[in-house]
Amino acid sequence: MKIDDIDIEAAIQDARKALTEDGSVDPGVRVLMEVLILIISLLCKRLKINSTNSSIPPSKDPNREKTQKSRSSRKSGGQKGRKGVTLERVESPDECVV
Repeated sequence: MKIDDIDIEAAIQDARKALTEDGSVDPGVRVLMEVLILIISLLCKRLKINSTNSSIPPSKDPNREKTQKSRSSRKSGGQKGRKGVTLERVESPDECVV
């Protein structure tokens, strides 16, 4: 995987190789570096996941192009010929709220 022209997988392999070959590294630091390399590897694998190779929906794909809706020839709101139904005033209301 490449990010900004840097081959991440090759860099991880180089770091692992240097870590195993260098005998002067403290064992605690060695374990810490192995954990960090593992975390970086897992995060790189998550970057490759999208809706085509996992169970996430296409709407959750990062950087996906959203399609624009085409404009209709009709005006917004109720169209001609629609029979409107609204509330009508009552002569004696039960309660008046101001």
